Amino acid sequence: MGLLRRAGRAVRGQQEAIAEGSAPRGRAGLLHRSLGVLRAAAPRTAPVFAPAPVPASAAATVPSPAPAQAPPAPADASSILAALRALPDDVELPSRLFTVLKDALGIARGALLLYDPLRMVYAPWASCGLDQTTLHRLRISLGAVGSFNALANGKPVTVAGAPALAGYQKYFSSREFSSLSRLVLAPFIAEEKLVGALLVAEAAAPFDQEAALVACLTEVCDAASPAVRRARGETMKAAAEAPPRAGATTEEELTRVLSQPAAAGRKFLFFSVSLEEYQQRILAAHRYLDPFRLQEDLRYFLSAFAADLGVALPLSRGAFLIGLQDVPPRDLDLLLHQLRSFLSTLFGSYDGQGAEATVLRTRLYPDDGKDIAELASFLTP
Repeated sequence: MGLLRRAGRAVRGQQEAIAEGSAPRGRAGLLHRSLGVLRAAAPRTAPVFAPAPVPASAAATVPSPAPAQAPPAPADASSILAALRALPDDVELPSRLFTVLKDALGIARGALLLYDPLRMVYAPWASCGLDQTTLHRLRISLGAVGSFNALANGKPVTVAGAPALAGYQKYFSSREFSSLSRLVLAPFIAEEKLVGALLVAEAAAPFDQEAALVACLTEVCDAASPAVRRARGETMKAAAEAPPRAGATTEEELTRVLSQPAAAGRKFLFFSVSLEEYQQRILAAHRYLDPFRLQEDLRYFLSAFAADLGVALPLSRGAFLIGLQDVPPRDLDLLLHQLRSFLSTLFGSYDGQGAEATVLRTRLYPDDGKDIAELASFLTP
């Protein structure tokens, strides 16, 4: 049964079950899966620091993200918290949170490190003032540095002096590290898990003084931690049961998928899709968001979108490959509609525009050829 016919039947009989979380999992069709994932990742309308559950009906509305508001001067913990409460409680909250903290604290050099489930490190999702070499190196795993591990206690940590800073040297460029006199790290902890950390290398007065900065961050990070967990931890957990592998080539991943016993005798619709315009709109709205981290997030969420029926892989910046089992080419338009709707729930609709997804190339396997190397080469733009 094609997706169009299945969609008509599924919308009438399954949508309420999905909204209530009672629908069966497994191979229930892409519509079933994408609606379930869409609800899990849909923006919340509750206040940022309120852990109250969201009504199922809220998933049908995708509000445009509100612009971040700088807190009134002089900045203190209470004014910063007031600004944070106005932020949308969704997957893009960390980027907007960093914008508020950067403006309020006068952060000249710093980064918001979030957990990367693919590489199991804390990496810069948003940053300012750090060079590209540092942003590439700044991936800290638990256990790598004692002072970073100390964040698990839930309190900010100050790292000062040559011996203490030496443990961070490999995470910075030579130029950046030579100018460091101290680092202040503040944790975001929820349910006894470190979901992220704010790293401050340089801030303006009065937060250039350690005591003032630590006191403010202690209050702010403690209050914001549940929202960061909801924006990242809950959404990432709901999005993908099995996250994509890091480091594998397109050909290796296609070989792995197509050689599985469940794929024997099945047809796959493969298509490469460009999200370049969508990504550019997101980056324009989030001036401190790291483009690489955005690419990684989209890779993760696209893998969730395709999880029940196939695979999603990154090809190049802004381009991805999606392969779906037992999906006829005639259903590609419906797939794109679902994909655009799904992506719009993650980062909102900017300037009245939703998510753009442009198909670059398509191939039906094995009807159009069984050579996996040629398949990978053809689908890569």
